[in-house]
Amino acid sequence: MPEAERPSLSRILSIQTPDLESQEHIIRYQLPVAIKRQKIGLVVIDSIASNYRAEFDHSRRSTTDTATEERRPEGQTMADRKSQLVRLGAFLRDLARKENIAVVVSNQVADRMSPTGWSQPTSSPGITPDPLALDHQMRWFTGWGDQRHDLSNMKTPSLGLVWTNQISARIALIRAAQSDRQGKTQRRLRLVFAPWSCPTDGAGVEYEITMAGIAAVCKADGEDYQPNEKESLGAVR
Repeated sequence: MPEAERPSLSRILSIQTPDLESQEHIIRYQLPVAIKRQKIGLVVIDSIASNYRAEFDHSRRSTTDTATEERRPEGQTMADRKSQLVRLGAFLRDLARKENIAVVVSNQVADRMSPTGWSQPTSSPGITPDPLALDHQMRWFTGWGDQRHDLSNMKTPSLGLVWTNQISARIALIRAAQSDRQGKTQRRLRLVFAPWSCPTDGAGVEYEITMAGIAAVCKADGEDYQPNEKESLGAVR
């Protein structure tokens, strides 16, 4: 590629957000100024859940010994986090429309635990058989556990249904627990929902991370398709 078109770290501006308070200030005040001054076209927040989870866990640990007083701070913390997530999602959507930029936000995943007291048995860990329950329906709007062959991989995105309603598209990046016969870690990409396309069918698109960037692993005539250098670099661009 021509030198002017090659990916370069000099074109990337990185800002640290060590806690929730600084994250709020940076996103609302410093980020809009940086977008205009540096002519930024892509904003990546990695990850959106880390500071919220740290703040929530700290609030739970600081509760008193009385059971009644424990429930109040925890409920208040959840309500505060919900309102903050709604305001943040609205701000990022308005910023993307106003500045004509793309905003990509990575999210963490957590293990899904099976609550006790289910009256009906289920063959899928962490999934209630009740179709009207949120734990059952979340398999489809989270993109984790909605495939029959992938029911053992019971993860769920952090920040729950509140954050799901703040985003316009969700992409699930799933890494297999075991490697293939060549010792490579299998990674799959699935479009969960988006306004411009239907959800990805089946297990999704297998991809790999190489020195040239990110490229899809396609198969032709029963053999693994190896993308050429132009296709690999094009994926990075």
